[in-house]
This record gives sequence, structure tokens and C-alpha cells, in this order.
Amino acid sequence: MLRLVQAPMKLSAEERGFISLNCSYFLMDDSRIPDNFTWCKMVTATRCQPVVSVKIDQIVNMRERTRIKLDRWNRVIIVTLVALQLRDSGEYHCETHLQGSTGGNLHSQLTLIVARVISHSWYSEVNLSVLCIMAGLLSTKFLTALLIFIVASKRRSRATDQCRPGLDSNHPILRLVTLRRTCLEAKGTKDMVFGSTLI
Repeated sequence: MLRLVQAPMKLSAEERGFISLNCSYFLMDDSRIPDNFTWCKMVTATRCQPVVSVKIDQIVNMRERTRIKLDRWNRVIIVTLVALQLRDSGEYHCETHLQGSTGGNLHSQLTLIVARVISHSWYSEVNLSVLCIMAGLLSTKFLTALLIFIVASKRRSRATDQCRPGLDSNHPILRLVTLRRTCLEAKGTKDMVFGSTLI
């Protein structure tokens, strides 16, 4: 007779995580040895739908995201579910099929609850912190460059005003006098403008 040893368990896991569990068994006599072991999910109160099976002469078998491994030396069936999804929640059993029998024997009940991951990863928090620091440094550099530009513009404006105190270079009379002075200096002669002598 074959007997699986493991009390009913309830297990919670996170979405995208994994679980691994053992179904231990021992043979009470050698008259009926197992033909295969199956990991199944209960779909109704009486029906367990096979997820993955392993034959007694196999070591490991995998189907989709579920792997079953047979360790005959230690008489353990190792079941691993990876990349868990919310739909994986439910009641599972280890099932044995003995040679010469048509049905399977359900043993070792597991109730699995897969929960959605709500917390943020540390990686995204670090990225947000780095982004804030970089934005602060860039805005500081921009403000510093703007301040330097304003100060330099004011100094240049002040230096230009000291060369021509009180005169507006765009005034029409000033332009005429400046043009006339330039022409006279070029000829080397003297001329009278509005009754005064220009040199």
C-alpha cells in the first residue's frame, strides 16, 4: 500500500513569485508500486484536474509553469510552481496512480492563495530619488547662468553710459553733430555749426 505523508496546508504567495513543496510517500508493501504521480488542481468538489504528472521511471517533468520531480531515494515528490498568477489560487493535491488501478488516490492537500503585489520595488524608488536630485542640480545650474548673464549685462550697460554721460546716441541732433565732426576731422578743416567752432 502507498501512503502520502503531509498534513493539509495553506500557503500564500505573491504574484510573479514561486513556491516549491514536497509530497513525501512510503510503501507499506511491495505488492502495488505506483505507476505515476500527478499534481492536480480541484476544479469541482469531486474532480481534480491534472496539472503535471511524472511516471515512476522518470526523474522530472515540466508543463507550462509547473515542474514535478521524483526523488525515489528519499521517496519525495517535489512540485515547483513559478511565475505565479492570480488564477493559480485554489486547492491542489498530490495524486498517486497505482499499477493495475484505473483511478487515482488524492493525498496531501494544499490551498494556495496568490496575492497581487502592491508595494513598489526599491529600484523604482531609487530611480525617482535620482531623478529629483538631477532636476534640482539642473535647475540650480540654469539659475546660476541666468544670474551671471544679468550681472554681466548691467556692467556692460554701465560702462557704455560712462563713456557718453547724459547723451542719447539715438537723438537726431547728436547723430548730426557726430557725423559732421567725423567729416571735418577727415578734411582737416574747421567749420562753424550754429555759431560755434568745431575742432
